[in-house]
Amino acid sequence: MLAATIGAGSVWIWMHSHAAWQSHLQRAFNSGLRLSDILREQASPPSDLEITQLKPNDILIANKGKFGLLTDQSATPYVTVFSLKVSGPKLRTQETLSLAIVSSDLQYPVREIAKTKDGSAAVALGDVTRLLASYCSDPILFARYQDGYWYKIDGSKVWGCDAAPTDRRPHAVLLALLGLGFLILRLQDVAANFSAYAALLGAQRRSDINETSPVEGPLELLEIANQVEAYRERERDALEKRAMVLSAVSHDLGTPATRARLRIALIEDEELRQKLERDIDQMTHMIDSILNYTRSELSAERPRRLSLRALISAIVDDYQDLGHPVTLAAGPPVKIKMQHSVFDRNPRSRAFNMDGLHQVIVTARPLALRRAATNLIENALKYGRRAHVTLEANATQAHLTIADQGGRIDPELIAKLTTPFSRGENSKANPGFGLGLTIVDTIAAQHEGSLTFEQGAQGLNVRFTIQR
Repeated sequence: MLAATIGAGSVWIWMHSHAAWQSHLQRAFNSGLRLSDILREQASPPSDLEITQLKPNDILIANKGKFGLLTDQSATPYVTVFSLKVSGPKLRTQETLSLAIVSSDLQYPVREIAKTKDGSAAVALGDVTRLLASYCSDPILFARYQDGYWYKIDGSKVWGCDAAPTDRRPHAVLLALLGLGFLILRLQDVAANFSAYAALLGAQRRSDINETSPVEGPLELLEIANQVEAYRERERDALEKRAMVLSAVSHDLGTPATRARLRIALIEDEELRQKLERDIDQMTHMIDSILNYTRSELSAERPRRLSLRALISAIVDDYQDLGHPVTLAAGPPVKIKMQHSVFDRNPRSRAFNMDGLHQVIVTARPLALRRAATNLIENALKYGRRAHVTLEANATQAHLTIADQGGRIDPELIAKLTTPFSRGENSKANPGFGLGLTIVDTIAAQHEGSLTFEQGAQGLNVRFTIQR
């Protein structure tokens, strides 16, 4: 609305100034028409024109074309001398106007004067006076009709600078540009609000699904944000209901599973009894796995600052206490460039062993990270006989690598196992339901990271990356 108001104001200023200038030029043209009648019929001049007949000595100077000597200008004037011969079917004889324009500022472009066949001397002289009014100057006009007397005409009240209206069209253009600039800035601001909201949604972690994004901008963007928040609320409700249903099913199945175990214990056939117990265990473990996967998607745990090295070291220590072949690689030495002295200009570097001191601080969900690291180590022990854990970090990311000794295997085939309920060919002898890598991949995505696989020196290397 403000831009439209500014635009309307600039148009009004332009039209008002243009109308004032047209009125000024028309007044000068009308004065030229009257001046022609005065020169032809020697009538009394109007009040806005000062007409003086030249004296005989001045006529001789005018006939020589030295009109600059007939004015009181101290500087060398610009003199424009020309004649207008007008003839047409409506005129019985040819009319001749001898004119001279003396100005201290410019020489007038008399070629711009329109020459019409059906015009007259009055129209031609009107075109001349309108041309004089088009420029900011105070010229003196010398005119002679046919072979009559020379006249000196001072029309500063008609075509002079003081008589011209103030041209506000440049102001209108400037005002229009300001309004257009304001409109462009406003549009860019609105577009920036949409872009910022899109970037906010794109950069928001999946782990922040319970957080509400602050939004500023136009009503349309606020409506979109409200709809997005409503959609996310529905998704959260759906996940929570799914987890509640699975929890209820897991809880409700506990009682019949316990009764089934008691009744199975009464079966005398030991082989049949063991098969039925494995079936019950498989059923309960499947429900627990699905429940863990749903909880990992729900992301109910709040992120907090923690030492990732301390967390991984505690997990590895737990496995080592149970006698499993799990090792944690020592941290790489840190090289520090020493400052040289005045007497020693050769810079030196010294490596420090930061193992146990160099902590990798991250903002993450500790239970989710523990579940991801445990699943990866369990897979390495199941299919690769041992697990060697390496923790690396830079300013933005932390990388957890688990290497096993399972021999050569295609990493692309392993990458496909991140889909739910997908298991490899070598997993038939090991219990499971194909949700371990799916849960790890979900946890990595919640921390803006990734889960990748590559062939190592002795087996498969699994690289778990998160944002710090």
